[in-house]
Amino acid sequence: MSTPNPGNLGTIITSAAIRKGIYSTYVFALVLVGGVQVAFANPDLGGQPTWLTVTLSVLAYLGVPIGGLALANTANVTPTNTTTLNQTIYPPAGVSAESVAESARHAINQQLGD
Repeated sequence: MSTPNPGNLGTIITSAAIRKGIYSTYVFALVLVGGVQVAFANPDLGGQPTWLTVTLSVLAYLGVPIGGLALANTANVTPTNTTTLNQTIYPPAGVSAESVAESARHAINQQLGD
């Protein structure tokens, strides 16, 4: 079941280029600060400094509105060419289900080394 996004939220930032800049800046900051955190994981550096803990917390907090911005500006479209789990799939003409099953058993046995 899909529900359309409210139309008024899509007008938060209408420029796709500006949104792309926001998303890119956020991801770059996350990667940069995450790399700094990995560097401070070295025991010789004496542990993680307070400024890094605060920065990571702020970036995590900013993820909520940035994700909301992305959601508000994304169309909610239902795919049309999906296969459901209760759909029967038949082998191609001239191929029996038994031969397909035997091929699968053979491939599994080869993988297991039997």
